[in-house]
Amino acid sequence: MIALCGAFALAGCDQVAIDGLDATDQWTMLGHDYRSSYTNPAQTKLSRENAHTLTSFWEFEARGLVYGTPVVVDGTVFMTSTGGLYAFEADTGRILWQVLDFGATSSLAYSEETIFVHDLGAFLHALDASTGTEKWRTRTDTHALAAGTSSPVVFEDYVVVGLSSNEIVREGATFRGGVAAFDKNTGERLWRDYTANPPTNGVSVWSTVSIDTEARVVFAGTGQNYTGEGAPTRTLSLHLTSIQVRDSGRGRRWRGAPPRRAHQPVRRGPAGDRRSLDRDPGSRPSRPSGHGPHARI
Repeated sequence: MIALCGAFALAGCDQVAIDGLDATDQWTMLGHDYRSSYTNPAQTKLSRENAHTLTSFWEFEARGLVYGTPVVVDGTVFMTSTGGLYAFEADTGRILWQVLDFGATSSLAYSEETIFVHDLGAFLHALDASTGTEKWRTRTDTHALAAGTSSPVVFEDYVVVGLSSNEIVREGATFRGGVAAFDKNTGERLWRDYTANPPTNGVSVWSTVSIDTEARVVFAGTGQNYTGEGAPTRTLSLHLTSIQVRDSGRGRRWRGAPPRRAHQPVRRGPAGDRRSLDRDPGSRPSRPSGHGPHARI
């Protein structure tokens, strides 16, 4: 089910400064912005005091289930479900176009008249925002059980996604998670970084990356290895259930001080068991303030 409530009607395109960027009253990606603030600074009508007065403008019964959050740009609402991709007129709920060839659980991203979606089969699509016509598609990972759970984030000419798979319950798993960037105009893969080194498997990036636009750094949270023991060395254990930090242009992972701060150590609990301080951060890293070495995650 897709629904639009009264307080979310578009209220113009006033420019508002956020995180060093100019943000309009639009929602173009999961989390609203590169730092994943989940806050629209241009929205001034909705508050804790009046939230209870929200009423439904329109509703739509989507094909399949709806997991992702909508993108709202220039009076158009874009939405995914496990059975399709839809564009609606925000004021009326009228369908402008729909694509039922694929489905997604991830959210969309919008940039320069183009909608980007990472589908259930791990294909990254670029579609014309006005018509739904596909511009290009590419497989984000060639593993047979790769899955597109991570929502795309568009930064400059890069479309960045996390890489995961449905192989998690299989013995002898071979999938290795990671983060990859693609050219937003052609779909060509620009770089791919693995979060697990053989013989370790898994360590999927299920969630969506965040980006420090000033430092040009990508942040990604990972899951656990799929089978077997964790990595035997400090170098590999940085890749297990941790926060990964990468250069946006080359995909080069930071080593040394930044990963040691990002990946919390293992300690002994009261019963003598070993407990990690940062177990499987499946949610998207949120960067509330700061840049580079001063950023807080």
